[in-house]
Amino acid sequence: MQISSRSSSGGTAKERGAEMRMIEEVRSKKCEEKEKRKEKKNYSLKWKCSRDEKQKDETESEAGVCGREKDVW
Repeated sequence: MQISSRSSSGGTAKERGAEMRMIEEVRSKKCEEKEKRKEKKNYSLKWKCSRDEKQKDETESEAGVCGREKDVW
């Protein structure tokens, strides 16, 4: 909050502009980092889901064989 009180106390327009640019840069960096984390999370979720699907297919085929054997008994 010190930045806003200092800039409103009559700093030059150039100083206020520099402060605003710095604030904007920080905000945009935070947004970029958040987006990157989101993409990483989505990618890992997709990878996990595809891996789980493969495992599920394998276990279902094994279970299907076992299930048929159980039906015979």
